[in-house]
Amino acid sequence: MNGKPLIEDRGFRTRVAQLEVDMKALEITQLRVVSAFSKASDGKPDPLSSVLKIKGTELLQGTSELVMDVGGPQAMAVWQQELSALTNEPAIGPDWAPAMAPAYLMLRAASIYGGTNEIQKNILNKAVLGL
Repeated sequence: MNGKPLIEDRGFRTRVAQLEVDMKALEITQLRVVSAFSKASDGKPDPLSSVLKIKGTELLQGTSELVMDVGGPQAMAVWQQELSALTNEPAIGPDWAPAMAPAYLMLRAASIYGGTNEIQKNILNKAVLGL
């Protein structure tokens, strides 16, 4: 970014820090859900486990977006091939970058598989909030 390392950008650092905080909060929530399940006598999962699915998919998508931003145009495999063909030079950028686009696109579906996030929110509304 403007010839400086990306980590020196305040906005980027803020995004990384927010993802770290959210991951730690998800970990703590997971421990609470597991603890509640182990103490439950009815053997039914805690409806709060829906929070794990919702937030987990949001974090997967957020981290993949961040990695795509870090990879820049090189994160698109087609871009890297076209640039190499135009310049007759080897690809510029990290070796991992071209593999990110398929992962990023696949993780868009994370909010659908395993029960859509909207259904999980309905479960929370009914079971936790009583709506």
